[in-house]
Amino acid sequence: MERRLAAILAADVAGYTALMGADEAGTLRRLTDLRREFLEPLIDEHRGRVVKLMGDGFLVEFASVVDAVACALAWQDGMAEREAVAEEDKQLHFRIGVNLGDVIVEGGDIHGDGVNIAARLEALAKPGGICLSGDAYRYAKGRVEAEFEDLGEQALKNIAEPVHVYQIIADGSEAGPARTAGEPSPLPEKPSIAVLPLANLTGDPGQEHFCDGITEDIITELSYLPIIQVVARHTSFALKGAKLEIREAGRKLGAHYVVEGSLRRAANRVRISVQLIETETGKQVWAERYDRELDDMFAVQDEVTRSIAAILPGRVQDAVTDRASRKPAAKMGAYEFLVRGKSIRDAFSAEATLQARRFFEKAIELDPFYAKAYGMLGDTYLVDYMLGLAAEDAPRLILDLTRKAAALDATDVSLQEALGFAYLAVGMWEDAESQFDRTLSQIANQAEQMLWCGYGLMMVGRPEDARDVSLKAKALDPLHPPSFDWALGQAHYFAKDHEETTRVLRGEAMLNSLAYSCLAGAYGQLGRAGEAARAIEAFVTVRRREFESRDIVPGGDTVVTLAGGYRGMLRRETDWDHLADGLHKAGLPE
Repeated sequence: MERRLAAILAADVAGYTALMGADEAGTLRRLTDLRREFLEPLIDEHRGRVVKLMGDGFLVEFASVVDAVACALAWQDGMAEREAVAEEDKQLHFRIGVNLGDVIVEGGDIHGDGVNIAARLEALAKPGGICLSGDAYRYAKGRVEAEFEDLGEQALKNIAEPVHVYQIIADGSEAGPARTAGEPSPLPEKPSIAVLPLANLTGDPGQEHFCDGITEDIITELSYLPIIQVVARHTSFALKGAKLEIREAGRKLGAHYVVEGSLRRAANRVRISVQLIETETGKQVWAERYDRELDDMFAVQDEVTRSIAAILPGRVQDAVTDRASRKPAAKMGAYEFLVRGKSIRDAFSAEATLQARRFFEKAIELDPFYAKAYGMLGDTYLVDYMLGLAAEDAPRLILDLTRKAAALDATDVSLQEALGFAYLAVGMWEDAESQFDRTLSQIANQAEQMLWCGYGLMMVGRPEDARDVSLKAKALDPLHPPSFDWALGQAHYFAKDHEETTRVLRGEAMLNSLAYSCLAGAYGQLGRAGEAARAIEAFVTVRRREFESRDIVPGGDTVVTLAGGYRGMLRRETDWDHLADGLHKAGLPE
């Protein structure tokens, strides 16, 4: 792994979503011209390297802090001069963050806290303003012509230690100080969860360490998951032995949800009971019981921890979605818009995709730095792409949105998985395959992300691996949503395990025409004519409804007109041939 010290500049356009909503074509054209005519030559002049462009955002690397800050000053001065002649409601104003830090180098990309801090500093800056970390300030002070304002220590999202921040107000900036991290953040509060120490009901004080070990492991595993905030171990253990009402425990711990449970033992068997409770209402959201042989105490501890850590995030998200669905839109925050959109997106139908897209756009409107929302918005265009319903510019849009999401939060494994699909959409097959493999190596208990990496492997031509990964993901989360079987059934088909395809693809797993096509193809390959005919009829009906949702007129009912749009999602021509052959054998004309 290559590392180096670098000065990193992160920049993006303030209010970009609103500008795009008012004049999408004009804003894109102006930003493209601005990059080509002004910003890229300016970066070259200051010896910078554009690492990546993310929609309206830039990530730039410099060998020198002085060069980075001088570039940022010239950037804002030049923008103020250029935009002064534009209509006020169409002006482009950048926010810029500069940091000096250690970065991990991977090909032409860079990762790590050095990059993440620069992105967070950018989020603190006012439109037209520049924020620097204390490390960058020490090298820039006295070496560039600028006045600095000390904003003190700031707690930045997903950064473990506070960062000392300094501000430069460029000539074109709006009046007033930068938003400090101490002020109310535009980011919504994620659902917070506290894991209370398991109660030892064995009657054996010697089992206390076993209960505490499981509790600590659950806290550790959950803390890796970006969708929830986990109350620290020492805070949860401070209530050990205290007999508190759930609502009071939630108030003391600052938790929306608590996990509590108990351990019982009989002979050589152990029973661990666990439940997830919403603290505000006392409502039980989820409960499970684990009965295991106690031949290896540590193996039981690991197994139970993995199971709970894999299942809990989805149950918390379901609870938040349910609560958000009962709120009027005017009172929903960005996180609530995200989980509502995701719950709709998970239907994976063409109609649901359009509806979910509006929720993600609303989340971004409320919080322009919400990494997950950019990733999920890109995902809605990806579903259209997979179904052969996407506009011509969708692949590039998917890549831009997903790259921006990953740059805003490099710690979220779901965004790393999404990056693989973004590469796939633009035909960067080898990069996509490497990204899926790399992301899988980082996953321990995230069943959903594991499943999607497996699905990505199917698309790049490794259906047997896809099938194995999907089965592992299902085992991790026995309460999995229908999308797990939807993905697994397709993997079975392309692995030519047609009997399993017909067993898995049924009921709620039939989310869209991809499932219907593989089911019909499997019956066709198996020579089961009656079932194949019924499956083809269902496929044609669902497929035509998808086309209608995008105002597309497909023409006749043939393999090419109805299924030809799937070709783009399959790397191997032989995989497409196998699907086309199955549909033809099922009775669909070529």
